Amino acid sequence: AALSDADLHDWIATHVSFPNAMVDRITPMTSNAHRLQLHDQLGIDDAWPVVCEPFIQWVLEDKFSTGRPAWETVGVQMTDDVTPYEEMKIKLLNGSHLALTYLGFLKGYRFVHETMNDPLFVAYMRAYMDLDVTPQLAPVPGIDLTAYKDTLVQRFSNQAIADQLERVCSDGSSKFPKFTVPTINRLIADGRELKRAALVVAAWALYLKGVDENGQTYAIPDPRADYCQALVKDDPLIVQRLLGAEEIFGGAIAQSAEFVAAFEWCLNSLREVGVTATLEQLVQL
Repeated sequence: AALSDADLHDWIATHVSFPNAMVDRITPMTSNAHRLQLHDQLGIDDAWPVVCEPFIQWVLEDKFSTGRPAWETVGVQMTDDVTPYEEMKIKLLNGSHLALTYLGFLKGYRFVHETMNDPLFVAYMRAYMDLDVTPQLAPVPGIDLTAYKDTLVQRFSNQAIADQLERVCSDGSSKFPKFTVPTINRLIADGRELKRAALVVAAWALYLKGVDENGQTYAIPDPRADYCQALVKDDPLIVQRLLGAEEIFGGAIAQSAEFVAAFEWCLNSLREVGVTATLEQLVQL
């Protein structure tokens, strides 16, 4: 505005605010079963009903120029800075989703709650959250991180919403840079154990092959599917090509000999003994 109208710029600076926000509620892809359920229970025909879980969280920065409604009276968390809440959600919820989803798909599961019915997946998710992610998080005002992580296990276990792994799997090439790579970079910088985090990437590498452990084939729901699948097409070059894709993994990961070794171990284990046996080894680290 300042470039075209100085008075407009001054008015905006005085009267308009742009508070940051963080929202969280799992909403699975709408299926025909949802449409039929809505019709049968309420007599409503809707081509695109939105299904969601009971949990809801809206965190909003209390930075308003001209006052605001009393949103805190209806459950909105008002804060001076949304950053720690966003970091918590991205690294714990979204990061754990990726940790589960590609392994689950390779195993033959197709819904998030199916992974939570498998004790090995739950143990792996908890270890990833507790040992790899939580030490990286700053304190979050008003949030007990232990209780929050327990809530994530409960939410992911919700069979009623039937959240599809395909939804969580989608757009992996754009999710990794936001949800997983920062965690890996911090683990590398701190000299921490890397195999649990490396398994997330190794599972994605094999998922991109388009066939699960049971021989079932599937499409890759990613706008860059062709590019991503080309990165894993030649097995001897997966490490070089996939980890070397800087637009996805940045530069530090491929340069870390320790991470490369952990990734190769996970990749070989998934190929040779499968998801279950690999998890059995990792949850004991």
